[in-house]
Amino acid sequence: MYKGTFICLLLIGTFGCSNVSSVNDGKTSYAYQAADRDSVAFDEIVTGVPFDDKGGAFANIHIALTAILNTSGNEQTNNLSTLDDVRRIVNSSSPRISAALVKYMQNRSDFLNTKQLVNELTKTAESTFNPIYSKWKHAEKYKVEFVITSLYFTDGSVGRTKTERTMWW
Repeated sequence: MYKGTFICLLLIGTFGCSNVSSVNDGKTSYAYQAADRDSVAFDEIVTGVPFDDKGGAFANIHIALTAILNTSGNEQTNNLSTLDDVRRIVNSSSPRISAALVKYMQNRSDFLNTKQLVNELTKTAESTFNPIYSKWKHAEKYKVEFVITSLYFTDGSVGRTKTERTMWW
């Protein structure tokens, strides 16, 4: 009885439940390696900008910025404390980055070319963050990329959207 059960379990384990491929297909079996390691979403940045050539009409521009955190190159690291450090550096840099984006928007006059605007905003975020981040001794292990996840205009009466904190307390 036990011998038959053992053989069945051995066959199932060998052929039915194995996820080891005999061919290296370049794919990973770990979920954390398949996607971005982490991301940090900033609070929505809202600033008033002149919306006509005369400077009379103002609109609010709403910018949602997110930092995407990944390991650099092919390096695989499972050190969560280091990832927490990256997250901490991004979070502590957010006021400077937000201020730089507001300053950039205040000095800009063309808002209709949104593709160029998104590119310039991400460059501004990166140029503000990179000098701060490069001071950290483990900075080369992680790549931080900034993306604009939302960009829209409203009239001057619409303010920031309410942000919900997902804290344990």
